[in-house]
Amino acid sequence: MTDDDWREWVRLHRARYEVRPLVVMQGDQRVQVGFEVELAASLPAPMTPGESRDPAIRNVLTKLGDLAKLILPAEGEVARSELAPAQVLVQLCKETGFRPEVRRAVKIVHREDAWQAVEAGDRERLVPFERRFKELGVTAGAH
Repeated sequence: MTDDDWREWVRLHRARYEVRPLVVMQGDQRVQVGFEVELAASLPAPMTPGESRDPAIRNVLTKLGDLAKLILPAEGEVARSELAPAQVLVQLCKETGFRPEVRRAVKIVHREDAWQAVEAGDRERLVPFERRFKELGVTAGAH
């Protein structure tokens, strides 16, 4: 897809992203070892009453995965990203006006050691990727 195709898809599906800390327990300490980028997109309205939502759900999940792969490299200079398996789960929340949507998560950790703690400046390394999401019209924020 071209950037214009992505912009149209993002607009139609109200795609958004959120960056959250990825925290694990190491002994009795909570340690941030990376980041999780969650992508979300609304499902299209059903064409007919009673229509199965499965094809639409799978299509949107696939597109979110494609978008993640387009923006977030599998391996970079310092970090690597891993797209979580698609979960066929439709969610509704008050903040989005109860629009049905699906989500995909991407885990970002240090390239050499997934358990290495995040260092000062690591969050800023995500700024170019966030800028690219925004160029395609993907909205930042949880809702």
